[in-house]
Amino acid sequence: MAVEAGGWAKEWERAKKVFETNTKSKKPSDGFIKVIQKTNLSTNFKAMDKAFEDYRAGARDKKDPLDKQLKALSDLEKALSAAKKACAAYVKVLDAAWKDELKTTGSKMKLDSLNVLEKDLEAIVVSGEAQLNMNKQIVGKKGKEMTDAVRSLSVLGKNLDATLKKGALFVAQNQRNSNGDEAEALKFFSENIQRAARDINQNVGNIAKLYPDGSMEKKTGDAIFKAMSDWAAKGGSAPDVKKMKTIKDMMDLNGKMTTRIKAIAEWRKKLTPPPVAA
Repeated sequence: MAVEAGGWAKEWERAKKVFETNTKSKKPSDGFIKVIQKTNLSTNFKAMDKAFEDYRAGARDKKDPLDKQLKALSDLEKALSAAKKACAAYVKVLDAAWKDELKTTGSKMKLDSLNVLEKDLEAIVVSGEAQLNMNKQIVGKKGKEMTDAVRSLSVLGKNLDATLKKGALFVAQNQRNSNGDEAEALKFFSENIQRAARDINQNVGNIAKLYPDGSMEKKTGDAIFKAMSDWAAKGGSAPDVKKMKTIKDMMDLNGKMTTRIKAIAEWRKKLTPPPVAA
């Protein structure tokens, strides 16, 4: 599921609710439930939302938009830094509570739901980082066309990192769903594969365009784009997705998605700055 810029608190509430529902169905102890609920992350994400909304409002200000946008981005950076620290602390507390739960009650709870929650937190943070970096470049160019900033490798790279995190979250959600109702698991995969693949592929395609034809960066990027294009364009109507009948079929495709995400991450790491046009 995509994380909407400026909707980070809403995404956290959604993720937390899903996590609580899944863990309560396994009948954990009251102590574990209290640990889940004891968090101030909503406050951190609301601070990020407010800073981003202030940034948007600054862009509409006719008197002095640049100063207002710069201040809002500074506030977003501070809120993001605080959120990252709070997320790391919360995950440690959850991990410890879960291990204690397994030790004291012998619960058979799976770790899949915890894995999904952690990846959702990662996706929220990386989405915030991508917005911060992209808009810093836009404001830094004092009103130049957005395409000037978006075509920069550093900005596109951050956007790709964010969509890869969302892709990893999608994979983790499918792993969790494989332990539940088969029809629901197949439905979730079919309904969400297009968005996960399309968001990644859009950034891969834009980055590949920065490099000259014949270059290794361009050739590899185009090959990756082609491999993901069926899912990105057709989603649930793609032939291999339509053929899904069982959890095993779904997990086979989930494995392919995992392999592709890893390949794209490796390509991204090896990218060098694109040549400057003459």
